[in-house]
Amino acid sequence: FNELNRKSPFSDLMATMVKYQGKIVGIPLTTGGEAHFWRKDILDDMGLTAPDTWTELKSTAKKITLAGDVYGFATALGRPATDGEKLLEVALWCNGASVMDKDGKPALKSAEAKTAFEFVAGMVREGIMPEGITSWDDGANNRAYQTRSVAGVQNSASVYNYMNTQDKELLNDTVIIPIPKGPAGRFTDTVPHAVGVNKSTKNLKAAKDLVLYIMDLDRYNGWIKEAGGQIQPVYPALVSDPFWSDPYRKPFIEMGARYGAYQGYPGPGSAAAGEIFSTYVLSDTIQKVIIDGWSVDRALDWGMEKVTEIYERWQ
Repeated sequence: FNELNRKSPFSDLMATMVKYQGKIVGIPLTTGGEAHFWRKDILDDMGLTAPDTWTELKSTAKKITLAGDVYGFATALGRPATDGEKLLEVALWCNGASVMDKDGKPALKSAEAKTAFEFVAGMVREGIMPEGITSWDDGANNRAYQTRSVAGVQNSASVYNYMNTQDKELLNDTVIIPIPKGPAGRFTDTVPHAVGVNKSTKNLKAAKDLVLYIMDLDRYNGWIKEAGGQIQPVYPALVSDPFWSDPYRKPFIEMGARYGAYQGYPGPGSAAAGEIFSTYVLSDTIQKVIIDGWSVDRALDWGMEKVTEIYERWQ
């Protein structure tokens, strides 16, 4: 870590994500900010602009849905889709709420979390998003946008890469923008990845040399760009590469570099935060409201219990 960091410093966010109990345990590898995709042709036809706030998102999506041709906005909100977990994380953060507090302790039950969950559940209740999203997988909102069934989605650059290679017409009708901001700001789950070398390996030097080879700045920049924007660099020095000036790619690097957060934010990354994410606690919580008809307060009580159970198991 130190050798690579001296040559070209890692971002502060990514450096934080490879620490456990104050010790560096890995090498930052990639980050992956998301953005919002909107049908520019629909917006233009209706005299609308791509939303910059969550309030504007709901208003814009509702107008499009009421027009009757497509749903205004959609993303998965159930198992086994991590898209739903990321959308709900972002909704919490943008409203000043979080699953864990700055000390890494459970914090899901709050007035701000209620606002976030009421907003998302309301999008479904009001028919702005389709009810079926509670059974969508991670590919569903890609397919919904790519088949022109929805006007807006939150996603990684995978949708862009599809359009760039297979549907230029749809790409020309699309605008990609940063994720809208809320009262507490603008956020994305960067889904950071890291690489490490086990001390017990019989080929310790070769393994370290491989990591140094992969992470060499010029070589690293090359394979990052081969991903077409799907992943972003952990080196701030590469953010200004002309590759990211393309208007379709720029929102992803902007989100990852300026507005990135992670599972467990604003506290430290932890095994508990990872398990909460990977077991779909947020999606299960919102489904209590959307499917079972629970109040948001009751659902958040249930979700807080689940978060606390996981947290205490890792103490």
